[in-house]
Amino acid sequence: MENKVHHIHMPQHQFHKRMQPVYKKPIDPSKLPIEIEHTYRNNSSNRYAKIKIRIEEEIAEEIIGTYNPEFSYSWMVEDHQIPSAFKADISKALGNFCLVYSLTRSDTMLLRFSIIDGNFHPVESCGIGFTICIFGALEKAFNTLHE
Repeated sequence: MENKVHHIHMPQHQFHKRMQPVYKKPIDPSKLPIEIEHTYRNNSSNRYAKIKIRIEEEIAEEIIGTYNPEFSYSWMVEDHQIPSAFKADISKALGNFCLVYSLTRSDTMLLRFSIIDGNFHPVESCGIGFTICIFGALEKAFNTLHE
């Protein structure tokens, strides 16, 4: 059982460690908005998740729901794309990212994150898969935004 708990938390820790140099670079505003799609598949554990995220500059007056004053988040997918049962896992992972990024970033740009598309498998999809998938999409996006 301890191995499972360690395995669940490890991807987030590794992700943030890998992203530290990226966080310290300013975002190139000319690259916003950006849409990134990421698919996670782990055949050995039968896990599958697919997410498409849009990141754009936030207009302060339009903030929908915030994790902190610098970020907002919107869920723009239907249950046939990503069932709402996975929304809490995705929201928690995105909130975790926003918190760590806000503490280490080098710019003050307001950002809006929108989950705009995705896919799941009725048997192979799970919350952990979507957590790993959102981190993969964020890594792709922020590497692009900070080039």
